[in-house]
Amino acid sequence: MALASKRIFDSVVGHKLAIKKLLMMVAAGRMPNCLLFVGPAHQGKKNVALGLAQALLCETSNEACGQCSSCVRVAAQQSEGVILVEPEKNQIKIDAARNVVQQISLAKWGKARVVIIDDAHLLNPQAANALLKSIEEPPPNTHFVLISASQENILKTLRSRSQIMRFAGLTKQELIKLGRVELDPETEKSASYILECLMSGRENEAIDMVRQTVDSREKGQTMARLWLEEIRNMWLSPNPISRAHLARLSLETLTMDRDLKSNCDLQLTLENYLRQSALLLTQTKVSAYL
Repeated sequence: MALASKRIFDSVVGHKLAIKKLLMMVAAGRMPNCLLFVGPAHQGKKNVALGLAQALLCETSNEACGQCSSCVRVAAQQSEGVILVEPEKNQIKIDAARNVVQQISLAKWGKARVVIIDDAHLLNPQAANALLKSIEEPPPNTHFVLISASQENILKTLRSRSQIMRFAGLTKQELIKLGRVELDPETEKSASYILECLMSGRENEAIDMVRQTVDSREKGQTMARLWLEEIRNMWLSPNPISRAHLARLSLETLTMDRDLKSNCDLQLTLENYLRQSALLLTQTKVSAYL
């Protein structure tokens, strides 16, 4: 009886072109020292990074067989060849970076070693600096994958050492398949209206609307993802908001979204976000966008 495949790429929703490019790099033996995955948050970039790790570590195939012991361990996130770094309390500190440097200095057990840094924009300067030499001159067959919603939020010293791979936003149907966003026209309408209020200086109206419409963490996170999608659309279309302001606005939204996953007070977290965003938006002219 054949074993069920645990090939991660098979479970990824969307991103087929990005996966194809990555597998071509693996097959050609042209993996860069460091890849920077950028694109909308919560849409599968980490799973793509884990799928890439499978392909690099697979014992039988450059595309990951999903059945060998190496593939199974990566899928279970129990592989000694994969180092996954995630933020703690909205920050990646120097101790985490030093741990990475120490681990990659040890002899590797398999074909390769992959270091995945999720929310890499939350690396503090000390942690980023501690990783620079390892990213620039890693041990043989050691690869870094940094993940962020925007390259502008990554420290320039890291960005300059990375090959950037852009991920397009998923369609609403794909997001529904992921279970990330319900296709709810009223929620979408409310999210757009709240952002419009912020951009036109109607901060109190935006706060009132949030109080009326957001009654759960799940809905708050849905709002955050819709706001990120609209901010991304601003990035891709002509508007008077500078890239620096958009980068800061997206970072505020990502931070708020992460706070909603903790035990932070729902309404206080949302209102703080709206006030910070309103303050940020007053620093640039937005009338031409409206």
